[in-house]
Amino acid sequence: MEGHYRNLLEQADTVEASNPAGLKDAIRPEWHHAANYFGENRSWHTVQTKPVECELCGEKMKKAGLAFHKLENGGMCVKNWKVAYEAGVVDAQRVPMNKRWEGFYEETGVTKPSAPTAPVAKAPEQK
Repeated sequence: MEGHYRNLLEQADTVEASNPAGLKDAIRPEWHHAANYFGENRSWHTVQTKPVECELCGEKMKKAGLAFHKLENGGMCVKNWKVAYEAGVVDAQRVPMNKRWEGFYEETGVTKPSAPTAPVAKAPEQK
């Protein structure tokens, strides 16, 4: 069945490339079924998805399990900082200390902070 659906999508791609003006009249219901099966958006087909609530921020996002998503105010909600860094959506300097993964400093080139030193108590003054 997957092979058949891939063939249908190839047919649609061929029509779209060779006769873009005639695409609207050439679209077949089977092409939509094939695009739905693979969850693919095309110029002639849009996959409709129901938004889900993010367990971190409560805002709506396209699908569950995303490593990060954009907030309505333009900010970013990040569940997996390494994935967000690798995707280029956050700078290494912005990764919170408690979210840095093993190998973070070597991978990003960020300077590892030195261990804090304990304050030294002053000896009481003698009179």
